[in-house]
Amino acid sequence: LVIDLKDPEYPKVLGELKIPGYSTYLHPIGNNLFIGIGKDDDRRLKISLFDISNLENPKEIDKYKLKEWWSPALRDYHAFLWDEKYKIFFLPVYKHAYVFKVEDNKIEMVKDDEHNSYVLRALFINNYLYTFSQTEMHILDENSWELIKKIEFDNLPYVVR
Repeated sequence: LVIDLKDPEYPKVLGELKIPGYSTYLHPIGNNLFIGIGKDDDRRLKISLFDISNLENPKEIDKYKLKEWWSPALRDYHAFLWDEKYKIFFLPVYKHAYVFKVEDNKIEMVKDDEHNSYVLRALFINNYLYTFSQTEMHILDENSWELIKKIEFDNLPYVVR
């Protein structure tokens, strides 16, 4: 649903989009585009690219389905990370740190950075992406997506492998 909230006492539905599945997290990426993280009708993870340039007729202009069932980003928006400079985003899924690019209204996976335990978060510093799991930190060069350095954390309690 696209809802106009200008007058909080009288919200107004402007448009509606019916698609299989649902999104639990929406992230604006500019130019009337949103990334949606959710599940498809088969309950697998789905990343949607939505165009809301026409508020009365929102569209899902692309989608990318993963084989996995769960991501922390379904319930915690801190797990999702958007890099405006490179038009890429990070999504943790079990032991994978997935990196996707949004270009020409398409979603494309550019890196699957696999860890030894559950991936939790990531951050960008200059031209590097740092991905963190329960037992490791990986440093990736955003220009080549090459793994530059891997640092293992020792003696951590409560690690799920």
